[in-house]
Amino acid sequence: MQDKISIITVVYNDVEHIEETIKSVISQDYQNIEYLVIDGNSTDGTLEICKKYSESISRIVSESDTGIYNAMNKGVKLASGEWLFFLNSGDVFYDEKVISNIFKNESNADIIYGKAITQDRKLCYYPKKITKNMFIMERMICHQAIFARKKALSDNLFDEDYRIIADRVWLYKCLCAKKVVEKKDIIVSIYDTNGISSNKEKFDKESLRFLKEISRKFYYFGLLKRFFKNLIKKN
Repeated sequence: MQDKISIITVVYNDVEHIEETIKSVISQDYQNIEYLVIDGNSTDGTLEICKKYSESISRIVSESDTGIYNAMNKGVKLASGEWLFFLNSGDVFYDEKVISNIFKNESNADIIYGKAITQDRKLCYYPKKITKNMFIMERMICHQAIFARKKALSDNLFDEDYRIIADRVWLYKCLCAKKVVEKKDIIVSIYDTNGISSNKEKFDKESLRFLKEISRKFYYFGLLKRFFKNLIKKN
């Protein structure tokens, strides 16, 4: 029997893109999908579009939240699937066979990651293996390419004190907890690069804070890296 896969879409006032995301989910040929839409109390017509597809959406929640990771945590708590995946508004699956291809064979992993590409078809960061060095170098796999078991998320919810990089913090904690990670050579999604992580200044601030939490020496490494980067730019 197929594992149930819970797909969670977080959206707020994105009437321009939400329908494309919904269509991408409901066109998947995998049979056992639970689809949850977590809306932040949109006022621009987003909710009306969601309701248009209510027969294909398992549950629509529309209420105020404190940020994207608060909404994503709501989705984790509501999901009943064995595996969870976030495809937020503006993102789409690469094709209709993504989930079928990811779960073609049984897996003992806690986390499965594939590839994500940008809208101009550039490959997002896709390491051969997830290691702690990845986090020290401030790299992160696109979250729209990561499938995680429900337990890996419910036991380690997104840290809402981080507004932009809580997915990176979550994955680092999973690595520290010895979660089993499996890599698949499959393009999972086309990623909208206009999300919250596109705010470079805020992203940079949170990234340094996270380095400091890991180790003070990594924090100073991050500062030094920025110093030389700025120096090169000036020259």
